[in-house]
Formats: sequence, C-alpha cells, structure tokens
Amino acid sequence: MLLQLSAEFDLQSDVVPWLLAQGPAAALDTFEKSAATLYTVNVERNGKIIYTWKGSGRNTCIGLYDPLNKHNEHLYTFEKDLHIISCSINNEKTLLAVSFLQSTKEERVNHLLQPVSKCLALLIEIHPINNVRVLKAVDSCIRVQFLYPVADKSSFLENQLLLISEDKYIEQFHIHILTEDHQKVVIQKTGQLPRDRVVDDLIWAQWDMTEQRLFYIVPKESRSILKCVQFYPDENFNLIVSHRYKIAII
Repeated sequence: MLLQLSAEFDLQSDVVPWLLAQGPAAALDTFEKSAATLYTVNVERNGKIIYTWKGSGRNTCIGLYDPLNKHNEHLYTFEKDLHIISCSINNEKTLLAVSFLQSTKEERVNHLLQPVSKCLALLIEIHPINNVRVLKAVDSCIRVQFLYPVADKSSFLENQLLLISEDKYIEQFHIHILTEDHQKVVIQKTGQLPRDRVVDDLIWAQWDMTEQRLFYIVPKESRSILKCVQFYPDENFNLIVSHRYKIAII
C-alpha cells in the first residue's frame, strides 16, 4: 500500500491569491516575485502560520494564515527591506515579536564608520498598532517564541516570550499587559521587561510547540547532557528530563 500525503498549507495556493487581491501597498507585483520573497517563518501552537513577503517599494510585510477558517490577515509592515529571522504572535493576537537582520547590504556599506548591531529583536503592540519595544540589539542571530497557555484558559494579563540566542543562551521575558479604552492593549511597564535566564552554554535547542517544551543540549566534560524544560501557563518552568549522552557535535 502506498502512502499518500496531501499538503494542509501551501503558500502559492493559500496566500498568493489573497496577496494579489490586496491594495498596492501590500500586494505582490507578480506571481514570480512571490517565489523569491514569500516564505513561512513560524507555526504557532494553535496551528496558525506566520509568513512574510516584500510589498511594493520593498516594504517588509508580515501576515497570518488561519488554516481552520482559511483566512489570511495582515499583521504588520516595516517600511524598509529587512530579512526576517523569526516571528511569533501571542495567543490573543495583541503582541508581535520579530527578530531580523537590521540592515541590508547597501545600508551596511553606508554605515562602515558607524557601529550597527547585526540583529534586532522587537516587541510590537498590534491591537491597535502602537508602541515598539527593542528587546535585543546584538551581533548574533536571535529567535523569538511566545508561550501559549493551555486550551481551556482564557486571556492572560501576562505573556511569556522566549528569546533564543546564537550566543548559547535562552531567556524568558515576562510581559505584563493592560487594556485601555476597553480595546487598546498596551504593555504595562515602561522600563526594561523582567526576564529569567533559562539556560546558558547550550550547543543545540529545539522547541516543541505542541507540548510547550524546550529540548536542549549542554556540554559536560566527555559527554553532553540532553535536557528538557516544560513551560506552564503560570509562567513557571521545570526541568523534566536530564540525561547524559555521548553525542558527537559536528
């Protein structure tokens, strides 16, 4: 018996027709252009898919596809040409976290005498679009990921965001939010966001979106240790697996 596989999501059939129907500020110019600029950046626990594309004027746009309702939604537009590394949206669709390469090749040439961080991680209020917070500005690549509460929980007044750095560490940000004018959602604190260091000196990490678990490997003498951290809706996390392996890292 042959195994038959069918795609649940396809950018060309599920997203491109919607983009071509949008206004000139967001739409792709041609179908061929979409192949070079449209790509998926994340799949959240609820199955929603985040993607990015270049609009007219080389604006960098971010969209969200809901496979349950077959619905596309425009989330945010950067009015410049950026390379998105990672992106995550919270469960309530009020906050957007994005990490990207901060400058294009042409801009780096123009800023040779000015130190510019390679990678930037931002936290953006999008209900409605409002303030933008800088989480990190570093020379190494970073990835962002919101934690999702269990399905039977309603809206939370605090969101948890993981920041995974190429510099071999992972942090958890605690983001307190409040509602103004009965609809506008904003970040409560104006200073630095509180954070916890989850792990240091890791050499590999993998996020399990379904179970909200983080697997990672840390070196230890002649053997490496595979660990697994379970995250919970109340912002706590526990180490649930720790096992020594003789792993060859290439």
